[in-house]
Amino acid sequence: KRKVSARLVIGDPNDAEEMAGWRSTVEALHAQGGQALAQICDSHDMVSLTDSAWDTRVDTLIKALPNVDAWEIGNELGGSWLGDDVVDKTVRAARAVRADPATARAATVVTLYYQLGQESAEASVLSWARRRLTPELLAVTDVLGLSVYPQWHPLGTGADRVISALAEAFPDQRVALTELGYGGDDLDPGPWWFGSAQD
Repeated sequence: KRKVSARLVIGDPNDAEEMAGWRSTVEALHAQGGQALAQICDSHDMVSLTDSAWDTRVDTLIKALPNVDAWEIGNELGGSWLGDDVVDKTVRAARAVRADPATARAATVVTLYYQLGQESAEASVLSWARRRLTPELLAVTDVLGLSVYPQWHPLGTGADRVISALAEAFPDQRVALTELGYGGDDLDPGPWWFGSAQD
């Protein structure tokens, strides 16, 4: 009885064939009672975009996909590779979504980068979020999500505690697991294994 939601990871918003595919995907989801969450930009691509290129990408996607139900306005915030302007870019994306009449009712989602002990204590997800998620950004964010890659940053039995702590720290937002995956074809080099390191 739950609604299915699909996260659309868009490569090139200027590729007409790709965007036509995403529009038909959104229509198919809606026809089945599902929802579509469009990611504005993957974090590893976001870092390379100038402010102007970022704003253009946001505008292009909003015009191309006016019927999506939610927008992931920031991906893996807190990741050390993202630089200092990530919050500003995310706020601008949220404003653009809210300002367009076609998308103004869509939910806005910020995905945080979950890491466990591989970086500094200041970069841990809750410390970073408390320090860097500005009141301005939180005011335009409906959902805070986590990006979890168990190969690198195990969550396991601590998942309930981490999600609960996030919800307690940010009571005005819903919390969710918005990205879950493994970092590569070969899991052997990861710092953690479920079971035996030789398996």
